[in-house]
Amino acid sequence: MRYAGTVLILVVVVVILATGCTTQEPAHPQSQTYTREICTGIPANMEFHPSSLTRTWYIRSMVIDHVPTAPLPLTGITIQFDANGNFSGYDSCNHYAGRWKADKRHISIGGLSSEGLLCHDPRGVMEQEEQYFAILRNATDYVVNGEDMAICDGSGKNRLIYKQVFF
Repeated sequence: MRYAGTVLILVVVVVILATGCTTQEPAHPQSQTYTREICTGIPANMEFHPSSLTRTWYIRSMVIDHVPTAPLPLTGITIQFDANGNFSGYDSCNHYAGRWKADKRHISIGGLSSEGLLCHDPRGVMEQEEQYFAILRNATDYVVNGEDMAICDGSGKNRLIYKQVFF
């Protein structure tokens, strides 16, 4: 009986401690720092090769006026950069495409066009598309760190946070 009481107390203590430890750490803590700081200043010695962009990416977060926003539920935004300076993607409503050019720290996006379909579901998807395209059109800087990428606009207040898609 005494043994059962001790075990019960230990189980309760472990459960209480475990509940306080449910915060999930990012898979790449260092990449979190890079993506957070991209608009506030990339360290002078940090450079990236434009070929690091030539993958398929999906959006994890859009930061608008310094406020991170997750994509709407049941939506998925992707982008794929190719080695010839073209990109294409899907924003849960429209396929889109354009041209890109990058050096070791900066990126420019041009000729962005989409199918122009009007979608009503989920609610807010068209506003999400507008915000996404606005940041993409005004892109000035990028960071690639392993399977994480961030693209930011020139204002320093807006950025797109991506994760690499593995097929």
